[in-house]
Formats: sequence, structure tokens, C-alpha cells
Amino acid sequence: NLSQYRFDDRENFSLDEVDSALQTLSQGKVTETPRFILRENCRRGTVEIKPAEFVLLEGIYALQERFLSYLSASFYFETPFLGRFIRRTVRIS
Repeated sequence: NLSQYRFDDRENFSLDEVDSALQTLSQGKVTETPRFILRENCRRGTVEIKPAEFVLLEGIYALQERFLSYLSASFYFETPFLGRFIRRTVRIS
């Protein structure tokens, strides 16, 4: 049930897979990551990510210690609550 899914819970994210993808990209290799279908709360297919001069890693866990060695710069943008609420509502509707 999507309404019971805890979107901000660390256990619901595959941080080891993120780490692996970042490592692959840092070696100049193409990586594939799962495509997550938010409305259905499932993974379906993959997305190919090619190494580039800039790779954007975003999300509430992006600045975890384990990822910092891959980053050459970091930025933090805070979105007001109403903006986050509207974005999430649109995403799951």
C-alpha cells in the first residue's frame, strides 16, 4: 500500500546500489540504475547513466559520508515545506 510507504526511511533506499553506481561512474564507465515507479511503489526497468563532467546526485541521503569521496562539489538547497508537499502530491497522483 503506497500510503503506508515511508518515503524518508533510509531502509527504503538501496544506498549500496547508489555507492556502486557512483564508483562505476567515477571509473569512467556506464552504469544502469533501476527506474522507480512511484505511483506503483515498484522498480521497473533500468536507466542508463553515462559518465560526464558533472553528475548530479540529489536526495535526502546524497551527502552521506560514504558518498563524499565521489563529490568534487556539493550544494544544499532547502525547499520550503509547501513546495515539498506539492511536489510529492503531484508525484504520487
